[in-house]
Amino acid sequence: MSKNFYAIWILLFLTKFPIVFAQTLEKESALDFISITTEDGLSQNTIYSILKDRTGYLWFGTDDGLSRYNSYHVDIFKKSTSPFKRP
Repeated sequence: MSKNFYAIWILLFLTKFPIVFAQTLEKESALDFISITTEDGLSQNTIYSILKDRTGYLWFGTDDGLSRYNSYHVDIFKKSTSPFKRP
């Protein structure tokens, strides 16, 4: 077969594959999201960083300090004015 035939075949495959793949992912993996706000216990609604640790806690970094979330409640660790004082 000619090179043009192979080029057209590859072009058609590459243009159709992402559409089929995206539709498959959309059907199989529906994601659920929840919102956590100050009403749920966060120290602030503006979050600059998020980290999940080995034990499963979600840590949120805000201007007011750290918030630790464990799927049930939020614990707040506020920043101190002095490095030697504990809040």
